[in-house]
Amino acid sequence: MKIIIIGGGIGGLAAYHALRKHLTASGTTITIYEAYPSSRSTTTIIGGGLGLQPNGQRAIATISPTALEYIQARGVECFSFTFRNERGKTLGVMSVGDREKHGFGTMMSPRAVVHEGFLADDEVEKEVKWGKRVKEVKELEDKVEVLFEDGDTDTCDLLIGADGVRSICKEALFGKEYPPRYDGLTGIGGFLPISSLSPTTQAGIKRDLVTMTFSRSGFFGMAVCTPPPTSPPSSTTPEQIMWWSTYESDPPLPRDTPPSRIKDDLLARHGEWKSPYDEEDRSAFKDIINLSCADHSHSQFLILPRYITPLLPQWSSVHNDKGKGRIVLIGDAAHTMPPDSGQGVSCAVEDGLALALLLKHYLVTNQNTGELEAIQKSVTAYEEIRKPRVTAILNFAKRSGDGKREMGWLGEKIRDWALWIFSRLPSSVVHDKMYGYDVEAEVRKYIAQ
Repeated sequence: MKIIIIGGGIGGLAAYHALRKHLTASGTTITIYEAYPSSRSTTTIIGGGLGLQPNGQRAIATISPTALEYIQARGVECFSFTFRNERGKTLGVMSVGDREKHGFGTMMSPRAVVHEGFLADDEVEKEVKWGKRVKEVKELEDKVEVLFEDGDTDTCDLLIGADGVRSICKEALFGKEYPPRYDGLTGIGGFLPISSLSPTTQAGIKRDLVTMTFSRSGFFGMAVCTPPPTSPPSSTTPEQIMWWSTYESDPPLPRDTPPSRIKDDLLARHGEWKSPYDEEDRSAFKDIINLSCADHSHSQFLILPRYITPLLPQWSSVHNDKGKGRIVLIGDAAHTMPPDSGQGVSCAVEDGLALALLLKHYLVTNQNTGELEAIQKSVTAYEEIRKPRVTAILNFAKRSGDGKREMGWLGEKIRDWALWIFSRLPSSVVHDKMYGYDVEAEVRKYIAQ
């Protein structure tokens, strides 16, 4: 069988690793097409920072221990988040991973590092066809045809769409019926050397590792995201923090908005906020904003208007009147995960692993099943296993995101009380279901039933 993956981002590469592990022994060939011209050009624009939670690390460990080792060596593991309000008052400290119970903490890391981790195996990077932008995807009677903007074409037996929120593969299923939708929130964030901050701020951030500050008109987070440069993997990289601000903006800010405009906007929103890291003559929030929006080479920031995929009726063409099930969507192409969940990367990796395990079961283990029937059973099972989990996480993310919108005095009090209560609930109530999720166990359970 020939499989094509459209999209060489984190989701597409994770699917490739999972498929290579579970299917290549059966003679299956896998090709990845990526629109960007090289891995370097991809990792430099792939996004800001992220938190890779225990379930995501568990899934990565299953498909590529090398990738997880790379990520862990270049990220910072933490076990709690600190919540504060704009007056500097601590609302709560929430556990975000228990090694004994979940196997991992939460890994704070630049998104580019996770992408690089999946490319750490030189053979994988060679398998990606870089600079191939897809124009159209068509499912025919016995194959899927891919048309590229440069005029080339390719065909396959199964196409996996891992091409993000503006997925061309999604259009093969629904046309223009489900375009990306701006959710009203814009994220601005970036990275900064810790050494550029005041001694008090440096000590506070290194102690707390991740802090999230809420007000009635927005949100500001900061976290250590790279280890000290004494660590061999990052010996040439200064120890960094990642920061991010989220607030309502209508219309969304253009991505090329000048730094001076961003600086003025952020200072007006966060400049008077208080932090335990403040010194008599220096404010942590002002320092981070001023330094990040200044015109010098050690700072960088991104403007990321939040576009989401509306809930899709299905993630594959198996239910389509004209389709046979040979097109299936994973990651953001199927379900754009807002950053409020902390589960975007984890869910994309889980998608790829679940699909690979199901294809292995129906295509390899049950050899009496024909190829098309095996594909159809696999994509049907994939949706039935993954949709309930993803929908629950999306609902959680929406509730979390709503806490960053403009609100009145009463709304602020309710949110702060909710954070106070949430951070004090036992881990078994808050996190076990999310962090303890095991894709292999869920697939085994489905097959047994």
